[in-house]
Amino acid sequence: MELDPLGEDTAASLREIVRAGRHLQALLDEALDLTRIEQGRVELHCEPVNLHAVLLECFSLTELDAAGHAVSLGAPPEACTSLWVMADRRRLSQILLNLLSNGIKYNRPGGRVDVHCRCHRDGRAEIVITDTGVGIPEARQSELFQAFNRLDQEGGFIEGTGLGLAISKHLVELMGGGIQVTSAQGKGSSFSLFLPLAGDSGTALVHQPSGTREKHGDQAGRRHKVLYVEDNPANLRLVEALLSRREDLEFLGVQEPGECLSLARRARPDLIMLDINLPGTSGYALLEGLRQTPGFEHTPIIAVSANAMPFEVERGLEAGFARYLTKPLDIGLFMETLDELLEAPDEG
Repeated sequence: MELDPLGEDTAASLREIVRAGRHLQALLDEALDLTRIEQGRVELHCEPVNLHAVLLECFSLTELDAAGHAVSLGAPPEACTSLWVMADRRRLSQILLNLLSNGIKYNRPGGRVDVHCRCHRDGRAEIVITDTGVGIPEARQSELFQAFNRLDQEGGFIEGTGLGLAISKHLVELMGGGIQVTSAQGKGSSFSLFLPLAGDSGTALVHQPSGTREKHGDQAGRRHKVLYVEDNPANLRLVEALLSRREDLEFLGVQEPGECLSLARRARPDLIMLDINLPGTSGYALLEGLRQTPGFEHTPIIAVSANAMPFEVERGLEAGFARYLTKPLDIGLFMETLDELLEAPDEG
C-alpha cells in the first residue's frame, strides 16, 4: 500500500497502522521474553566480553535515534577499552540498548546521553549511563523496574512497553550483577549497571587482605599449582587470566575430564577446581576418583557450576567439595577462596 499513490490523510493513517503494529510486536516479544526469564527458561552463555566493543556496537545502533530526538550521544570512553566483564554478550547488548534508548527518548531537545565506566575493588565493573532528561520523582523511583509500569506515561507521546527495565534487571542479576538508578526531577537520571570483572581488568583491582601475597607459597618461594577441569574454553581462559596476575600461583587447565587423574598424578596440584557438568561424566565422579587416588585424600577441591540452587550447593558440600562456587564467578569471592584454602594447614 505504501508503494501506491495515496492521499496525505491515507498515508498518515497507514503510517500509524504500521507504527502501532510494530509497537504491538515489541510488546509481545518483550512479554514473552519476561515470561521465559521469570520461569527460568533463559539460557545465558557468560564469557569474557570486552565492554568497549559492545558499547561501540550499541552506540552505532542508537545514533540515528539520538539524531532524530536532537540528543547528543557521547562516545564510549577510552577507560572502557581495557575492561572485560563476565556476561552473555547478546543479553548485555540488549540491556545497554534499552538504557541508551530510554536516555534518548526521555531526554529534551539539545540534551545529552553520556557513558562512564569504572572498576571497583570488589571485582565489579560499573557502567553509568547518564541523561539530561526529565528525571524521575524520588517517590516513584522504586516503581521503575516493575513490569508494565511506565510511571503514568501510557497516554503520552513517548512509546514504550514498560517491560525493558524489568527485563534488564532480571538479566543483569542472572549474570551476577545489579542495576541502580539515581535521578533528580528536571535534571536527568543515571543508571548504573554492575557486572563481574573478567580477565586482566578484574585481577588488577581484586580486593585482597593485607599481606596476602606475601603469605602464598612456602619459604622457598614455591608456586602453588591450581588445576581446573572445565569443558568450556572461555571459562578456562578467564581463570587462567585471573591466576596469571598472581606470581604465587601456577595455572593448569584441562578440557577433557578423562585427562584429569593422569595430569593430577603428574603435576601434584595444591588445589583442584572441577566443573560439575562435564561431557560423559560429572564433577562428582571426578571428586570420588581423586579421593581414591593416593596423595589426594586431603587436597582442597572446589566445585564450579552454573547450578546455583541452594539444594545443589548443599549437595556439593555434602559430597566432599571444600567449596561450591557458582557461575558466573564472583571474582572477589573466588580469589579469597583460593587464598583461604591454600593457606589452610594440610590435614594430611
